[in-house]
Amino acid sequence: MRSKEFIVESAYEEAWELISQPVPQIKQFVQQLGLKQDDATAKALAPMIDAAPTTTISAASIPTLKNLANKPGDAQTLKAIQQIKGRPDAVQQYAKIMQARDAGENRQRGYNVSGLINAIKTGNYEEPVLLKLQDGLYVIGGRTRLYAALALNVNAKVKVIDVNTFRT
Repeated sequence: MRSKEFIVESAYEEAWELISQPVPQIKQFVQQLGLKQDDATAKALAPMIDAAPTTTISAASIPTLKNLANKPGDAQTLKAIQQIKGRPDAVQQYAKIMQARDAGENRQRGYNVSGLINAIKTGNYEEPVLLKLQDGLYVIGGRTRLYAALALNVNAKVKVIDVNTFRT
């Protein structure tokens, strides 16, 4: 049984994240596979994403992920998280940074972002999804979880998808 702190982003939501990405490299990947930006495609991709293997990446590699800072204020957020990485007050500072980020985006989460860092500490979270392309790993979903792992300076469990994920 998963705790109340478990943060779930369904594979269906991750599929929508993939097919609706504005990043040119990801758009090109989606187009090359002939994927459409519709509900039927998202539903078809969800089980493939669920079946993708889980791996672990180091905290040091998180800032190198492409598309991690995908919104206007994210570069500043990433820089602030790197400054608190591994500090004794990282949990409290992370919550403040993410609350400020959410306020700047007028974003309302369905959960308390401070609880997320506890989920990362315990390993009780849904793995962020990364897309492996020739030029590197792109974040599809789970940025906030990746930011939390970075703040704690811990490895992150992730799902890595690539062209083979969608071959039937």
